[in-house]
Amino acid sequence: MLDFMRRQHSKLKWVLVLVIVILAAGMVVSFIPGLGDTNMSSLGMSSDVARVGNETVSAMEFETSYRNYLRNMQQRQQLSPEILKAFGFDRQILDALVGQKVVLAEAKRLGFGVSDDELAQRILSNPNFQAGGSFIGRDRYQELLFQNNLTMERFESVIRDDLMMSKLQSFITAGVSVSDNEAEREYRNRNEKATLSYFVLDPAKTESKVATPSEQDLKTYYETNKARYNVPEKRKFRYAFVDVVKYRKEATVSDDELRTYYGEHSDEYRLPEEVTAQHILFKTQGKTPEQIETIRKKATDVLDRAKKGEDFSKLAKEFSEDTSASRGGTLGTFGRGRMVPEFDRAAFSLGEGAISDLVTTEFGFHIIKVNSRQDGRLRTFDEIKEAIRPLLLFQKGRETAKTVAEQVALDLVSNKDLNAVAAKNGVR
Repeated sequence: MLDFMRRQHSKLKWVLVLVIVILAAGMVVSFIPGLGDTNMSSLGMSSDVARVGNETVSAMEFETSYRNYLRNMQQRQQLSPEILKAFGFDRQILDALVGQKVVLAEAKRLGFGVSDDELAQRILSNPNFQAGGSFIGRDRYQELLFQNNLTMERFESVIRDDLMMSKLQSFITAGVSVSDNEAEREYRNRNEKATLSYFVLDPAKTESKVATPSEQDLKTYYETNKARYNVPEKRKFRYAFVDVVKYRKEATVSDDELRTYYGEHSDEYRLPEEVTAQHILFKTQGKTPEQIETIRKKATDVLDRAKKGEDFSKLAKEFSEDTSASRGGTLGTFGRGRMVPEFDRAAFSLGEGAISDLVTTEFGFHIIKVNSRQDGRLRTFDEIKEAIRPLLLFQKGRETAKTVAEQVALDLVSNKDLNAVAAKNGVR
């Protein structure tokens, strides 16, 4: 039964692969050339290597995935540059990343999302982040990620994407079931046994006793088995190669063109409003009204001490009941919508260095201190123009290559000499 279910699961994975192919066919998937060289530095860390609809695969994502893949492979065997190139591992990694982006885009289109609670639950339940059945704490958590060359933001983004893809996979495969008859049939195939008696004929000893077939025997056999001798249809073809990379290298982009693109896509370059904050939490979940009132008085006393200038981090370490207490209540930097609504409204209403009054949420009473804030703003043209340039160069190269390819096709209508047409248009 286990093997049977594994095969069913394998079928589900192929269903998902098929869905990815269908989705990709309906999205604009463009690849930035230059991946044939396994020297990652040639990509430039500010570039994107692929675009899937409105999503991009960054050079950083590609390089990280590529290096991790090679590290895992080379633990088992040494791979020379020639082997890497022959098997096209770079393209395989890129295809996998593009597949992930397609799945994520479709999940978002269908309205799937991952809440902060779901993300936290996945991380807290990870055995690597537990000691004695409890979470190891934020400091140790960040230290482990750092040891594996991961930032907390990058790791949690990967976990969020994984949860999103799991939701889509569950949605797609929810209707797949195994009937009782299928289960019984597989059980019988695996468990019913038969005893066989057999003997072996040695061809070498029997060949001399077999009569040589006549011409008619051969013809009769051929007529009966014609299908076995069918030769499949074959075609030979020649083609002209229009090199997009060549035209991309030859292309130029003016500042006016960059500015025009920047103006048309300005929403893509907005920085969100963010604050960096600490808090002290006094939990009230599961408490009686009398207990809650006692907790409120304690929280009010601590609030008075904080507003009179006592060290907020020390107060958090002493009184906070949140997991952030060990690091002085530090919550890091977050944008709007990341916290529960009451906490969110209070945090974003404070100026730098300000301390809130008691903020009541479903978790209890909070005292919030905002250490710094960044107002949402549009990144300036000068900040972003060099990130736009590779995109426009690629677009120009692709458009030029398309024009040349169309001219080659047009010329071949009147001139069937492919070599001459290719030479005329500067292609090969």
